[in-house]
Amino acid sequence: MKISKILLSTAVLASLSTMAFADDVNSANIQSNQIYVGAEAGAGDMGFNLDKYKSYALTNSGGYDIKQYNVYGAVHAGMLFPVTEALSLGGQVGYQMFGDHSAEASATVGNTTTSSKESEKISDFNAVAVVQGTYDNFFANVNGGLGYFMVKNSGSITNYNTGDVSVAPKSKNSVEPIAGLEVGYNFTDHFNTYLAYNHVFGSNTNNDFSNKVPTMNTVGLGVNYVF
Repeated sequence: MKISKILLSTAVLASLSTMAFADDVNSANIQSNQIYVGAEAGAGDMGFNLDKYKSYALTNSGGYDIKQYNVYGAVHAGMLFPVTEALSLGGQVGYQMFGDHSAEASATVGNTTTSSKESEKISDFNAVAVVQGTYDNFFANVNGGLGYFMVKNSGSITNYNTGDVSVAPKSKNSVEPIAGLEVGYNFTDHFNTYLAYNHVFGSNTNNDFSNKVPTMNTVGLGVNYVF
């Protein structure tokens, strides 16, 4: 009888110990790393100044049509590893598309009408390092890295001084540094949302169409699903 009670007690203690250990493992797994996927969208300054088309057309009794879509969208996936209870380090990869920009201008000199029509599309694949600080359910991220930018140009260019027409700058890919800041809130263990500011350190200093990436600043809203 005593042996039965001892065995029963041992079994109960072993079961409780196993359950406690399982809970500890689960907690450790939740806190050990954080894998997430998300999407982001917003608006900003894409670095284009297309007023020259308007000025040229008006000066030369012509017409103009300028379209600028200063918006962007992005998807990403990342992983964070805790360093302390309030600090995590990790990395993220993603893809962004920026709004198209186009301009068309025409001018009539005597019986001759010249025109210029250009458009530019920009997208990029990127990889950044992420530093995250947390306080209760709030978090703030600082990130920095590189983007592989794809600039696609089309159309023709009119030299406003000579009237000569040439093709748009050839489409070109390049690597540019990027950085960002995010402030957000964890609504659940698996869902959070955040406000983001992003900066592209562009190399286009003319602020118009070229095969170089312009300097860009964007502000947007994002959501993440955490596994």
